Amino acid sequence: MPIRRRSCRSRSPCWKARWCCTRAAAGAFFPRATSSRACWRPRAPDELITAVRFPVARGGAAFHEVARRHGDFAVVAIGALAADGHIRVGVAGVADRPAVAPIATSDVSAITDSVERLARELEGYDDIHASARMRRDILRRLAPLVIEEAMRCAA
Repeated sequence: MPIRRRSCRSRSPCWKARWCCTRAAAGAFFPRATSSRACWRPRAPDELITAVRFPVARGGAAFHEVARRHGDFAVVAIGALAADGHIRVGVAGVADRPAVAPIATSDVSAITDSVERLARELEGYDDIHASARMRRDILRRLAPLVIEEAMRCAA
């Protein structure tokens, strides 16, 4: 997911401004949870993000999040995309940055094993909203349901 940024670096009026375009992957733009400062290099005060591009998703998709109250910031968010026999799962709120992982689709036990492996790989973090153990448990219980919903939507 490239992010495009334009910056005006001229001291003259804007009609004479020189434009510079830079693209960066979303992983570089979000260095950790609840942060959106660009980490490939600091942005100058006169720089501005002008466009964000998302790839067109084919197949079935599903998304669920867990929050303390409706409308609150999600403690854990899980999204799944099922297309052409492949499944990708995106997880936010479990580790310090969002993660995307492919999931095995051969049968239900393979899906459960892949989710279990993903839960172990993501270290998690404790804060006032939830412990790392609770975040991983939510992932283990909710991800198979999200994957199943995405597969139903793809069919």
